[in-house]
Amino acid sequence: MIQLAGGSPTLTGCRILDNTGQWRGAIHCPDTSATISDCIISGNTATNSPGGGDPASVGGIACTGGSPSITDCISAVARLVAIAERVLPAQ
Repeated sequence: MIQLAGGSPTLTGCRILDNTGQWRGAIHCPDTSATISDCIISGNTATNSPGGGDPASVGGIACTGGSPSITDCISAVARLVAIAERVLPAQ
């Protein structure tokens, strides 16, 4: 898990794949103006899922507070949505 805490850190062109953490699986950016761009984020899990612990427990990106900027990133969820939109176009 990558933690981008405080200030204005930048994460560009990274592949964050198949990680597991107790509360976060990939990226946590608390109270920051982080810039995350051109990254692939897939297969990450948090063992404490929402409803069973901290409601902010996520496997992907968790930004709590601050003003993060996330652009041109691909996640497993985004790919599934893109596939679904091609197969089942909006009516």
